[in-house]
Amino acid sequence: MKPSGFKKLFFTILAIGLSLVGCLLAFEVAYRLQVVDFYRPELLAFNPKSALQESEKKPTLLILGDSFSVGTESYANILRTRLPDLCIINSSIPGTGIAQIALIAQSRLRRFHPALLLYQIYVGNDLFDISYPTNWKTLSVARNLYWGLSSRFRSLAFLNYRLGQEASTILDKGYQPFQPRDAVYRSNDLFSPRRFLNNEPLMLKADPRLIEKQILLLEERAKDFEFLVHKLHWMESIKDPRCPFLLLVIPHACQVSTRYLERTRKLGALFNDEILVCQEQYPFVQHLQKELKNCIVINPLRLFREKEESGLELYWPNDIHLNPNGNTVLADYVASTVSNW
Repeated sequence: MKPSGFKKLFFTILAIGLSLVGCLLAFEVAYRLQVVDFYRPELLAFNPKSALQESEKKPTLLILGDSFSVGTESYANILRTRLPDLCIINSSIPGTGIAQIALIAQSRLRRFHPALLLYQIYVGNDLFDISYPTNWKTLSVARNLYWGLSSRFRSLAFLNYRLGQEASTILDKGYQPFQPRDAVYRSNDLFSPRRFLNNEPLMLKADPRLIEKQILLLEERAKDFEFLVHKLHWMESIKDPRCPFLLLVIPHACQVSTRYLERTRKLGALFNDEILVCQEQYPFVQHLQKELKNCIVINPLRLFREKEESGLELYWPNDIHLNPNGNTVLADYVASTVSNW
Protein backbone atom coordinates (compact mmCIF):
# COMPACT_ATOMS: atom_id res chain seq x y z
CA MET A 1 0.00 0.00 0.00
CA LYS A 2 1.28 3.44 -0.92
CA PRO A 3 2.01 6.01 1.85
CA SER A 4 -1.02 7.98 0.73
CA GLY A 5 -3.13 4.84 1.18
CA PHE A 6 -1.87 4.35 4.74
CA LYS A 7 -2.59 7.99 5.47
CA LYS A 8 -6.11 7.72 4.13
CA LEU A 9 -6.77 4.55 6.14
CA PHE A 10 -5.37 6.14 9.30
CA PHE A 11 -7.60 9.19 9.02
CA THR A 12 -10.62 7.02 8.23
CA ILE A 13 -10.07 4.94 11.36
CA LEU A 14 -9.41 8.11 13.37
CA ALA A 15 -12.63 9.70 12.12
CA ILE A 16 -14.66 6.60 12.96
CA GLY A 17 -13.07 6.42 16.42
CA LEU A 18 -13.75 10.08 17.16
CA SER A 19 -17.33 9.71 15.96
CA LEU A 20 -17.90 6.76 18.28
CA VAL A 21 -16.38 8.64 21.21
CA GLY A 22 -18.52 11.67 20.39
CA CYS A 23 -21.67 9.55 20.27
CA LEU A 24 -20.80 7.93 23.58
CA LEU A 25 -20.17 11.29 25.24
CA ALA A 26 -23.42 12.70 23.87
CA PHE A 27 -25.36 9.68 25.08
CA GLU A 28 -23.66 9.87 28.47
CA VAL A 29 -24.74 13.49 28.87
CA ALA A 30 -28.30 12.69 27.76
CA TYR A 31 -28.44 9.75 30.18
CA ARG A 32 -27.09 11.66 33.16
CA LEU A 33 -29.46 14.56 32.51
CA GLN A 34 -32.34 12.14 31.82
CA VAL A 35 -33.43 14.27 28.86
CA VAL A 36 -36.01 11.53 28.40
CA ASP A 37 -37.19 9.10 31.04
CA PHE A 38 -34.81 6.22 30.34
CA TYR A 39 -36.54 4.08 32.97
CA ARG A 40 -40.15 4.70 32.01
CA PRO A 41 -40.57 1.05 30.84
CA GLU A 42 -39.75 -0.13 34.38
CA LEU A 43 -42.25 2.26 35.92
CA LEU A 44 -44.99 0.94 33.63
CA ALA A 45 -44.02 -2.71 34.13
CA PHE A 46 -43.82 -2.66 37.93
CA ASN A 47 -47.05 -0.79 38.68
CA PRO A 48 -50.70 -1.35 37.84
CA LYS A 49 -52.24 1.42 35.76
CA SER A 50 -54.60 2.19 38.61
CA ALA A 51 -51.67 2.99 40.92
CA LEU A 52 -50.15 5.43 38.45
CA GLN A 53 -53.53 7.08 37.94
CA GLU A 54 -54.74 7.27 41.55
CA SER A 55 -51.55 8.48 43.19
CA GLU A 56 -53.24 11.80 43.97
CA LYS A 57 -56.30 10.15 45.57
CA LYS A 58 -54.46 8.24 48.32
CA PRO A 59 -51.23 8.95 50.20
CA THR A 60 -48.35 7.59 48.18
CA LEU A 61 -45.49 5.36 49.26
CA LEU A 62 -42.71 5.75 46.69
CA ILE A 63 -40.22 2.86 46.57
CA LEU A 64 -36.79 3.28 45.03
CA GLY A 65 -34.61 0.17 44.88
CA ASP A 66 -33.01 -2.55 42.80
CA SER A 67 -33.92 -6.10 41.76
CA PHE A 68 -34.87 -7.02 45.34
CA SER A 69 -37.87 -4.71 44.93
CA VAL A 70 -39.21 -6.00 41.61
CA GLY A 71 -41.18 -9.04 40.59
CA THR A 72 -44.64 -10.46 41.23
CA GLU A 73 -43.62 -11.94 44.59
CA SER A 74 -41.33 -9.13 45.71
CA TYR A 75 -41.90 -7.51 49.09
CA ALA A 76 -42.80 -4.28 47.25
CA ASN A 77 -45.64 -5.96 45.40
CA ILE A 78 -46.82 -7.78 48.53
CA LEU A 79 -47.01 -4.42 50.31
CA ARG A 80 -49.93 -3.50 48.07
CA THR A 81 -51.96 -6.15 49.92
CA ARG A 82 -50.61 -5.18 53.33
CA LEU A 83 -51.09 -1.42 53.01
CA PRO A 84 -54.33 -0.94 51.03
CA ASP A 85 -54.74 2.63 52.26
CA LEU A 86 -51.58 3.68 50.45
CA CYS A 87 -50.91 4.06 46.76
CA ILE A 88 -47.63 2.24 46.27
CA ILE A 89 -45.47 3.40 43.40
CA ASN A 90 -42.59 1.04 42.68
CA SER A 91 -39.88 2.99 40.88
CA SER A 92 -37.15 0.39 41.35
CA ILE A 93 -34.63 -0.56 38.66
CA PRO A 94 -33.01 -4.01 38.52
CA GLY A 95 -29.23 -4.15 38.46
CA THR A 96 -28.68 -0.60 39.69
CA GLY A 97 -27.65 1.33 42.76
CA ILE A 98 -27.65 4.84 44.11
CA ALA A 99 -25.74 6.24 41.12
CA GLN A 100 -28.62 5.37 38.80
CA ILE A 101 -31.49 5.92 41.24
CA ALA A 102 -30.25 9.44 41.94
CA LEU A 103 -30.77 10.28 38.27
CA ILE A 104 -34.53 9.65 38.45
CA ALA A 105 -35.23 10.53 42.09
CA GLN A 106 -36.09 14.18 41.55
CA SER A 107 -38.48 13.56 38.66
CA ARG A 108 -40.23 10.76 40.56
CA LEU A 109 -40.62 12.94 43.66
CA ARG A 110 -42.05 15.77 41.58
CA ARG A 111 -44.50 13.50 39.80
CA PHE A 112 -45.82 11.44 42.71
CA HIS A 113 -45.44 13.77 45.74
CA PRO A 114 -45.05 10.85 48.17
CA ALA A 115 -46.26 10.92 51.75
CA LEU A 116 -43.59 8.27 52.45
CA LEU A 117 -40.31 7.61 50.67
CA LEU A 118 -38.53 4.25 50.93
CA TYR A 119 -35.09 3.61 49.51
CA GLN A 120 -34.06 -0.06 49.47
CA ILE A 121 -30.37 -0.87 49.89
CA TYR A 122 -28.68 -4.25 49.41
CA VAL A 123 -25.50 -4.67 51.42
CA GLY A 124 -24.21 -7.33 49.04
CA ASN A 125 -23.44 -5.16 46.01
CA ASP A 126 -24.74 -1.59 46.30
CA LEU A 127 -21.27 -0.22 47.00
CA PHE A 128 -19.85 -2.39 44.24
CA ASP A 129 -22.14 -0.59 41.79
CA ILE A 130 -20.56 2.73 42.71
CA SER A 131 -17.02 1.83 41.65
CA TYR A 132 -16.44 -1.41 39.79
CA PRO A 133 -13.13 -3.16 40.51
CA THR A 134 -10.53 -4.23 37.99
CA ASN A 135 -8.28 -7.24 38.42
CA TRP A 136 -6.09 -8.02 35.45
CA LYS A 137 -4.87 -11.26 37.02
CA THR A 138 -8.26 -12.93 37.47
CA LEU A 139 -10.62 -11.21 35.03
CA SER A 140 -10.68 -11.08 31.26
CA VAL A 141 -9.49 -8.01 29.38
CA ALA A 142 -13.05 -7.37 28.18
CA ARG A 143 -14.44 -7.50 31.73
CA ASN A 144 -11.76 -5.17 33.07
CA LEU A 145 -12.34 -2.68 30.27
CA TYR A 146 -16.13 -2.80 30.71
CA TRP A 147 -16.04 -2.33 34.49
CA GLY A 148 -13.31 0.27 34.27
CA LEU A 149 -15.23 2.35 31.76
CA SER A 150 -18.62 1.80 33.45
CA SER A 151 -17.37 3.41 36.65
CA ARG A 152 -16.99 6.62 34.64
CA PHE A 153 -19.53 6.23 31.86
CA ARG A 154 -22.78 5.21 33.56
CA SER A 155 -24.57 4.95 30.25
CA LEU A 156 -22.51 1.84 29.38
CA ALA A 157 -24.00 -0.04 32.31
CA PHE A 158 -27.44 1.17 31.23
CA LEU A 159 -26.92 -0.11 27.67
CA ASN A 160 -25.68 -3.44 28.97
CA TYR A 161 -28.73 -3.72 31.23
CA ARG A 162 -31.21 -2.62 28.56
CA LEU A 163 -29.82 -5.09 26.01
CA GLY A 164 -29.69 -7.93 28.53
CA GLN A 165 -32.09 -10.84 28.32
CA GLU A 166 -33.02 -10.62 32.00
CA ALA A 167 -34.27 -7.04 31.67
CA SER A 168 -36.25 -7.90 28.54
CA THR A 169 -37.91 -10.85 30.29
CA ILE A 170 -38.92 -8.75 33.30
CA LEU A 171 -40.37 -5.95 31.18
CA ASP A 172 -42.14 -8.25 28.72
CA LYS A 173 -44.14 -9.86 31.53
CA GLY A 174 -45.57 -6.52 32.59
CA TYR A 175 -47.27 -5.97 35.91
CA GLN A 176 -48.74 -9.02 37.64
CA PRO A 177 -50.61 -8.70 40.98
CA PHE A 178 -49.35 -10.68 43.93
CA GLN A 179 -51.04 -14.05 44.43
CA PRO A 180 -50.62 -15.46 47.95
CA ARG A 181 -49.35 -19.02 48.17
CA ASP A 182 -51.41 -21.73 49.86
CA ALA A 183 -48.38 -23.04 51.77
CA VAL A 184 -44.88 -22.14 52.83
CA TYR A 185 -42.47 -22.21 49.91
CA ARG A 186 -40.12 -25.20 49.88
CA SER A 187 -37.34 -25.78 47.35
CA ASN A 188 -35.75 -29.06 46.33
CA ASP A 189 -32.97 -27.22 44.52
CA LEU A 190 -29.46 -27.69 45.92
CA PHE A 191 -26.77 -25.04 46.08
CA SER A 192 -24.13 -25.30 43.37
CA PRO A 193 -21.46 -22.66 42.57
CA ARG A 194 -21.70 -23.66 38.91
CA ARG A 195 -25.44 -23.00 38.81
CA PHE A 196 -25.39 -19.72 40.70
CA LEU A 197 -27.37 -17.24 38.61
CA ASN A 198 -25.98 -13.84 39.56
CA ASN A 199 -22.67 -12.04 39.11
CA GLU A 200 -21.57 -12.64 42.69
CA PRO A 201 -18.97 -15.33 41.77
CA LEU A 202 -17.55 -12.95 39.17
CA MET A 203 -17.43 -10.08 41.64
CA LEU A 204 -15.66 -12.29 44.18
CA LYS A 205 -13.23 -13.37 41.50
CA ALA A 206 -12.31 -9.71 41.12
CA ASP A 207 -12.11 -9.17 44.89
CA PRO A 208 -12.59 -12.15 47.27
CA ARG A 209 -13.02 -9.78 50.23
CA LEU A 210 -15.64 -7.65 48.48
CA ILE A 211 -18.61 -8.68 50.64
CA GLU A 212 -16.70 -8.20 53.89
CA LYS A 213 -15.43 -4.82 52.72
CA GLN A 214 -18.98 -3.66 51.99
CA ILE A 215 -20.44 -4.89 55.28
CA LEU A 216 -17.57 -3.48 57.35
CA LEU A 217 -16.87 -0.42 55.15
CA LEU A 218 -13.22 -1.26 54.59
CA GLU A 219 -10.63 0.28 52.24
CA GLU A 220 -12.08 1.58 48.94
CA ARG A 221 -15.62 0.65 49.98
CA ALA A 222 -15.51 3.23 52.75
CA LYS A 223 -15.17 5.90 50.05
CA ASP A 224 -18.05 4.36 48.11
CA PHE A 225 -20.15 4.51 51.27
CA GLU A 226 -19.42 8.25 51.50
CA PHE A 227 -20.80 8.60 47.97
CA LEU A 228 -23.94 6.69 48.98
CA VAL A 229 -24.44 8.89 52.04
CA HIS A 230 -23.90 12.04 49.97
CA LYS A 231 -26.61 11.02 47.50
CA LEU A 232 -29.00 10.02 50.27
CA HIS A 233 -28.51 13.41 51.93
CA TRP A 234 -29.30 15.02 48.58
CA MET A 235 -32.49 12.95 48.21
CA GLU A 236 -33.44 13.93 51.74
CA SER A 237 -32.98 17.60 50.85
CA ILE A 238 -35.21 17.54 47.75
CA LYS A 239 -38.15 15.60 49.21
CA ASP A 240 -41.01 17.26 51.08
CA PRO A 241 -39.82 17.92 54.66
CA ARG A 242 -43.04 16.33 55.93
CA CYS A 243 -42.30 13.09 54.08
CA PRO A 244 -40.56 10.46 56.26
CA PHE A 245 -37.53 8.87 54.60
CA LEU A 246 -37.13 5.14 55.24
CA LEU A 247 -33.92 3.27 54.41
CA LEU A 248 -34.51 -0.46 54.09
CA VAL A 249 -31.22 -2.36 54.38
CA ILE A 250 -31.43 -5.94 53.09
CA PRO A 251 -28.59 -8.04 54.54
CA HIS A 252 -26.37 -10.36 52.56
CA ALA A 253 -27.31 -14.00 53.09
CA CYS A 254 -23.94 -14.72 54.73
CA GLN A 255 -24.99 -12.48 57.64
CA VAL A 256 -28.16 -14.47 58.28
CA SER A 257 -26.89 -18.01 58.94
CA THR A 258 -23.69 -20.07 58.99
CA ARG A 259 -25.14 -22.17 56.18
CA TYR A 260 -25.28 -19.15 53.89
CA LEU A 261 -21.85 -18.04 55.11
CA GLU A 262 -20.36 -21.36 54.03
CA ARG A 263 -22.18 -21.10 50.71
CA THR A 264 -20.66 -17.66 50.14
CA ARG A 265 -17.20 -19.04 50.87
CA LYS A 266 -17.73 -21.69 48.22
CA LEU A 267 -18.50 -18.93 45.74
CA GLY A 268 -15.02 -17.51 46.41
CA ALA A 269 -15.48 -15.11 49.33
CA LEU A 270 -12.83 -14.55 51.99
CA PHE A 271 -13.60 -13.24 55.50
CA ASN A 272 -11.04 -11.96 57.99
CA ASP A 273 -13.54 -10.96 60.69
CA GLU A 274 -16.61 -13.20 60.64
CA ILE A 275 -17.72 -12.08 64.11
CA LEU A 276 -18.05 -8.44 63.06
CA VAL A 277 -19.61 -9.40 59.71
CA CYS A 278 -22.33 -11.30 61.57
CA GLN A 279 -23.11 -8.66 64.19
CA GLU A 280 -26.68 -7.39 64.15
CA GLN A 281 -25.55 -3.75 64.26
CA TYR A 282 -22.76 -4.03 61.73
CA PRO A 283 -20.77 -0.99 60.48
CA PHE A 284 -22.86 -0.43 57.33
CA VAL A 285 -26.04 -0.02 59.38
CA GLN A 286 -24.33 1.79 62.25
CA HIS A 287 -22.88 4.43 59.95
CA LEU A 288 -26.17 4.89 58.10
CA GLN A 289 -27.90 5.59 61.40
CA LYS A 290 -25.14 7.99 62.40
CA GLU A 291 -24.91 9.87 59.10
CA LEU A 292 -28.65 10.05 58.34
CA LYS A 293 -30.16 10.81 61.72
CA ASN A 294 -33.41 12.12 60.27
CA CYS A 295 -34.08 8.88 58.38
CA ILE A 296 -35.61 5.65 59.65
CA VAL A 297 -33.18 2.79 59.05
CA ILE A 298 -34.98 -0.56 58.76
CA ASN A 299 -32.68 -3.46 59.61
CA PRO A 300 -34.45 -6.86 59.36
CA LEU A 301 -31.34 -8.92 60.16
CA ARG A 302 -32.52 -10.13 63.58
CA LEU A 303 -35.89 -11.17 62.21
CA PHE A 304 -34.26 -12.97 59.28
CA ARG A 305 -32.06 -14.92 61.67
CA GLU A 306 -34.99 -15.91 63.84
CA LYS A 307 -36.92 -17.18 60.81
CA GLU A 308 -33.93 -19.14 59.50
CA GLU A 309 -33.31 -20.67 62.93
CA SER A 310 -36.95 -21.80 62.99
CA GLY A 311 -36.36 -23.69 59.73
CA LEU A 312 -37.83 -21.17 57.27
CA GLU A 313 -35.44 -20.59 54.36
CA LEU A 314 -35.50 -16.99 53.12
CA TYR A 315 -33.00 -16.95 50.21
CA TRP A 316 -32.88 -18.91 46.97
CA PRO A 317 -30.29 -21.72 46.89
CA ASN A 318 -28.55 -20.39 43.76
CA ASP A 319 -29.43 -16.72 43.74
CA ILE A 320 -28.66 -13.71 45.91
CA HIS A 321 -32.32 -12.73 46.16
CA LEU A 322 -35.03 -13.46 48.70
CA ASN A 323 -37.35 -16.34 47.89
CA PRO A 324 -41.16 -16.06 48.41
CA ASN A 325 -40.73 -16.75 52.15
CA GLY A 326 -38.15 -14.00 52.50
CA ASN A 327 -40.23 -11.49 50.59
CA THR A 328 -43.32 -12.24 52.68
CA VAL A 329 -41.37 -11.89 55.94
CA LEU A 330 -39.82 -8.65 54.74
CA ALA A 331 -43.13 -7.22 53.50
CA ASP A 332 -44.78 -7.86 56.86
CA TYR A 333 -41.86 -6.26 58.67
CA VAL A 334 -41.85 -3.17 56.44
CA ALA A 335 -45.65 -2.89 56.67
CA SER A 336 -45.52 -2.87 60.47
CA THR A 337 -42.89 -0.09 60.35
CA VAL A 338 -44.79 1.98 57.79
CA SER A 339 -48.04 1.64 59.76
CA ASN A 340 -46.43 3.61 62.56
CA TRP A 341 -46.09 6.62 60.28
